[in-house]
Amino acid sequence: MEPRSTQLSPQAFADLKVITLKELGPDMTDGQIEEMGVNLLRLFDVLVTSPAESTPQLKLSPEESKALEYIKGEIEQHRSPSVRDLSKAMGFRSSRSGFRLLKRLIERGVVCRDCDGVLQLSKSNHGDTEAASSWTVGCFRYTHMAD
Repeated sequence: MEPRSTQLSPQAFADLKVITLKELGPDMTDGQIEEMGVNLLRLFDVLVTSPAESTPQLKLSPEESKALEYIKGEIEQHRSPSVRDLSKAMGFRSSRSGFRLLKRLIERGVVCRDCDGVLQLSKSNHGDTEAASSWTVGCFRYTHMAD
């Protein structure tokens, strides 16, 4: 990833100055506000490194790929498959096998569960068209919205 600018635009500085004056009062100098803005840019740069830029593409086994395709299809249909559903779709006789496969996908960072336990795709390298303008922090997906 190429480094982002370490300087605030005039508009960004003006916006940050308004916020700073409102929240912290008039005691901060323009230099301190500029320094705070640059530090925020650096922090944002760390937080928004996209998975495609920070990690190599994962090599999935044929079994993992099949499971991921099934999970993606279910999510597209607004369903979160259970371990039993995954086991059945994979042709396993035991739900334990499905659990172990799902656990591998979670450990590899391909899928995750949200706070309600619903399965989610957790990487932008799963073929979606927003990959260039979206990123993942933990299991939360963020998308840059154009003005």
